[in-house]
Amino acid sequence: AATAASNDTAANSAFTAALTTLNTDLQPAGLPDSLTTGLTPTQYEALSPTIKGDLDTAGTADNIDFATLAQDALNADAAAAAAQSAADKLAALETALFNLATAVIDNVGSNSDPLAALGNISVITKAVASPSAPAPVAEANVGSVKVLGAVTAPAALTSTLNSVLAQLSSVLNSVAGISFTPPSVAVGVGHTSQSVSGATHTATASITGVTVTLPKLTLPTALDNVPVSTTLITSGGTLAVATLSENASYTQGAAAGSPGSGGPSLAGTGLSYSFPVVAVVLVMTGLAVLRRRRVASVGIES
Repeated sequence: AATAASNDTAANSAFTAALTTLNTDLQPAGLPDSLTTGLTPTQYEALSPTIKGDLDTAGTADNIDFATLAQDALNADAAAAAAQSAADKLAALETALFNLATAVIDNVGSNSDPLAALGNISVITKAVASPSAPAPVAEANVGSVKVLGAVTAPAALTSTLNSVLAQLSSVLNSVAGISFTPPSVAVGVGHTSQSVSGATHTATASITGVTVTLPKLTLPTALDNVPVSTTLITSGGTLAVATLSENASYTQGAAAGSPGSGGPSLAGTGLSYSFPVVAVVLVMTGLAVLRRRRVASVGIES
């Protein structure tokens, strides 16, 4: 918007400068007294064909092309208006996102319900270690998810979240200098493994209740013409909440001569309810930084 406004000023100044150059010849050329240096490109286009033709002829005699200068100014007017409209909409969106983030964080902070609670869970882990043991099994079925007390289906939660984050990622990554990898949430993810080391066979099976992959957000080196250092808002990472695991090992020729198992270990939450919301807080912190820097830039320009 600033660039378009500067171009618009330059284009209109060029038209006015041409009129000023021709000013001493306006009346001697037989042109009306109304044709002064205050004539705008829009008024020029509205002149009668006769008067416009006389002005163009006088300009040509001084190597001035009024028709081109006027059209350039009108094009610059339209470009400046479009750019300012886009900037105004972006500023309004930025403010709305910031206000939304503040409201979300305030509501999460004041809500006494757990951030997320899983219901109707069935879990199977099976890890047997032997030369002929079947593959380990790690399966989990979650019937419902409560987010701050509101019940929803797990598929609806993840699909809605992923859809919104994909749109956000597309918008942010389209801005020069910004790099954004969205967060993700997975419920009831199973992991299994088998290995052999010498005569020892091992098998593992584990279920993670909730896995949160935090976002990555990098800002450009300049915001609203204000130079800043490249800023990494968050470097990402993964948080795992409530993991149930089972481990087994078997060494051929051992005294017992039979597979051994560590048995399942109960899941522990490990992290407070606030950790999964860190993803949202960090992204919104980035929006806050953008907003404040933009406001600071406007203040300097004023």
